[in-house]
Amino acid sequence: MLEIAEIGRVGELAPFEREWQCLLDRTNSNVLFLAYPWVSTWLKHFWADKPIRFLFVRKGGDLVGLAPFMVDEERNCLAFPVNDYGEHCDLVCAGEDEEVLEVMVGHLKSRFARLDWNLRRMPKASHVQRALPSVLARHGLIHICHESWPSPFLGLAPAGRDYLESKPQHLRSEIRRKRKRIEKEGRVEFCKYTSLEQCSAAMEEVLHIERNSWKEQNGTSFTAVPGLREFYTEVACRCAERSMLCIYTLRLASEPVAHVYGIRWGGAYYALKTSYCESQKGLSPGVVLFDHCIRDAVESGMMEFNFLGDQSRWKNELASGAREYVEMKVCPRTVASVARQCVEHRIKPFIRARLPMAVAAKRRLQNVLGLGR
Repeated sequence: MLEIAEIGRVGELAPFEREWQCLLDRTNSNVLFLAYPWVSTWLKHFWADKPIRFLFVRKGGDLVGLAPFMVDEERNCLAFPVNDYGEHCDLVCAGEDEEVLEVMVGHLKSRFARLDWNLRRMPKASHVQRALPSVLARHGLIHICHESWPSPFLGLAPAGRDYLESKPQHLRSEIRRKRKRIEKEGRVEFCKYTSLEQCSAAMEEVLHIERNSWKEQNGTSFTAVPGLREFYTEVACRCAERSMLCIYTLRLASEPVAHVYGIRWGGAYYALKTSYCESQKGLSPGVVLFDHCIRDAVESGMMEFNFLGDQSRWKNELASGAREYVEMKVCPRTVASVARQCVEHRIKPFIRARLPMAVAAKRRLQNVLGLGR
């Protein structure tokens, strides 16, 4: 028999950390953005004093399900802890997915019958995402899906092999050329920060680069967005305590000019944020640093390198694949919701299949206008 517990305050999540991680270890959901250190820190900085509805499902005393929901009162919906700084989320189930989902959906429907669910950035390939629609239908709920932007990743070869071996010749030549060009401008140093004692120095360099980056002018840097500096500083400290932190910087003539702020989790490296000094743009310090980071990840035994962030030509060329995600909206069955589901699930796929050139042109225009995400 399954039992369910509902947690309504962020401060009540700490006692669940150990079994939370044990649950992730038993599933295919052991990714950084579902881990307790990340989720709890995200909630503290982006959802402080707001209601949550985290569901913990147990079977025979063992945790077999986790539903990380927040109550978004402004939009009148249940939502995942996802924004521009939290890449994706999912429902976590161990064992019989549909059995666990039945309990979750039944509980949420009885408690929040008038709230829609906004399930952003669910992995398209997850077992839960495939099992959820039939469970929702049994409870009289409509689900409406559309594709989200993909996230490129690079599967890493064993140490001793050049990760660029399988890449096009022009890309290998381009990276070597960029490396030589920046080395001609002055002494190049690569720094790696992993310990709690190094957090202060690491963040000092990261913030210096952010202040002098193009992101500062656009208002998206760590130093331009209120609260972002504090969030990433605390994430760095908490991850360093758990041997997860791995921040890289590139110094040119002793000045920090590029950074990759990353976390190691579950055998994968997550390049959460990266930037470079605008004055050094012509030397491509970001690309040179990424090349160094990937090589170090290989030597460190990482199995995967996740690029994350905005799409770019060189990220896609370096990647060996891309994870696909969906945005799922769940709502009561009405004439309007059924019509919208028909548009998203039938009419739009029909248009994409019949007019692929028009769809490709639309995507190119979105990318040019910065609307891809």
